[in-house]
Amino acid sequence: MFNSQEGPELETNLEEHICSDDNQDYELESQWTWWIDKNEGLSTGLDYQKNLHKIGEFSTVKTFWSYFNNLPDVSSIECGFSYHLMKGDLRPVRENNEIANGGQFKIKCNTEFSSEVWLEILMAVIGEKLSELLDENDDFIGIRFGRRKREDTIQIWNSDASKVSKNKIINRIEELLPKKIDSYEYKSFKDLNKQYEDEFSERNRHQNRHQNRHKNSKKRSS
Repeated sequence: MFNSQEGPELETNLEEHICSDDNQDYELESQWTWWIDKNEGLSTGLDYQKNLHKIGEFSTVKTFWSYFNNLPDVSSIECGFSYHLMKGDLRPVRENNEIANGGQFKIKCNTEFSSEVWLEILMAVIGEKLSELLDENDDFIGIRFGRRKREDTIQIWNSDASKVSKNKIINRIEELLPKKIDSYEYKSFKDLNKQYEDEFSERNRHQNRHQNRHKNSKKRSS
């Protein structure tokens, strides 16, 4: 299941440090934590958290690569699985009070480019290459890769949806990954949570209507 692989040669500080000959490790600006989950469809938040598993933490360049090189490449993971990389000890749960005011950039890409886009986004966020575009009271707090039936998506989470510089960040991502991004959008967690709740309620109403019709049909036939 696990295999070691070399990351592409990208011109970033992370790559320069890890390829240096001095065998010295380098501290990152922040500690990060890997998580993984399996999507079971439109389920409750509690179901989601039960399927969420912590893999490990790192705060140096070499430990980043140690985890990255031993996790299955995103191009090979099964449909429904997601990787999350969260700053510090934050959990990748939008409803958490700690990050409830945040939001996410959702990036869609062709599966042909998924591995390259994922690694470039990881290194850009961990290496603080995008941080200069943030408001001083805002921060990048997480990155997520999700494999679904129709597409692969990558999300970049920030802590304050009211202060994010959407166009600047999107333009920078396009510079890093020319012609590799199919589409992108930004939504606050509050809007996303409301959308999820509406979809979940609608599904429950549909199931209840179906069950009631089935009960009534059985009564008429008895």
